[in-house]
Amino acid sequence: MTAQAEDVRIASAKVSGPYVMQKPFMVDKVDVQQKEFSTKSFLDTPIDVTEVFTGGTMLNADADGFVLPSRENALYVLGFTLQNTRFTEASVTLDGLKDYVLFMDGKKAQAGEMKLEPGTHRFAVKYLSDGSQAKLNVKVSTKEESAVTVVEGDSGRLITLQDITDGRRLNNASLSPDGKYLIASYTTVLPGGESRFSQRVTELATGKVLTERSDRIQWMPRSNRYYFIRKAAEGRQLVTVDPLTGSEDVLCQNVPTGGVEIAPTEDYLIVTMSQEGPKERKDVYEIVQPEDRQPGWRDRSYPAKYDLKTGVLQPLTFGYHNAYVSDISKDGQYVLLQTSESRLTARPT
Repeated sequence: MTAQAEDVRIASAKVSGPYVMQKPFMVDKVDVQQKEFSTKSFLDTPIDVTEVFTGGTMLNADADGFVLPSRENALYVLGFTLQNTRFTEASVTLDGLKDYVLFMDGKKAQAGEMKLEPGTHRFAVKYLSDGSQAKLNVKVSTKEESAVTVVEGDSGRLITLQDITDGRRLNNASLSPDGKYLIASYTTVLPGGESRFSQRVTELATGKVLTERSDRIQWMPRSNRYYFIRKAAEGRQLVTVDPLTGSEDVLCQNVPTGGVEIAPTEDYLIVTMSQEGPKERKDVYEIVQPEDRQPGWRDRSYPAKYDLKTGVLQPLTFGYHNAYVSDISKDGQYVLLQTSESRLTARPT
């Protein structure tokens, strides 16, 4: 099969501006890089080029192209939208402009060959006007026929992989003991893969957001307060907070290192402690079992009770296997212990 090339002419676009620039006071003839001042440097002025698609005015081209608005030493933004449903290569040609910067989806792009992933793409042209009348012809060339289409108006856009992978997602939510407040935990994935964690406290009756923070906060079992652990000069502190006023109280100083769970009676903590396992001998490459290849497999966890009144830390288990507290009875008198062991001769192991 032979693919046919196609040229798509942009006949309508949105334009915003003018953003009038003022020449700076010339303290020196050259800058620190020994370069003289040029009005072309106005193109480096930060402008949100994506606003043209929401706040710009419609501009239609005639047979000779777009008649661009012009004002001396002013910046304008011209925006148009393309859409493609398969991977393709395209070339954008801008005839009639001298000083400009091209953006695709808010990022700088080259006017030559570019690769388009399936989706709706917004192109913005930030150009510098010298006050004279200017004409602009915008043409998009592709190697395949009907590879791209021009999107007119605000008709929505195609869903992309970034809509699924990026953005804010709700992890979980929990109610305060009196049911008046909500803690919602979110993970926000930024373009490129970086993620951020945040938690928000909301008053349910009004929908008012009382606070938003990056600390990992949880509700107290009985009190209508949330708590978090922070590092201080005196060691780790367990801090409780009134959600309405934001006032803080230090419930415990020198909290032992490890995961913390507050008993339903709020008079002791269950701390998940860790015991360092034996080190591998340097002269022997040793694997006790397949999971021994995982970092930290030889370390063991065990629960301990930390009395908030006396500060006594009492281990609850002793042994070779990992042990955890799965739950605590409502009266605080019993804990449900969980342990696990490997059996390599049977499945599941």
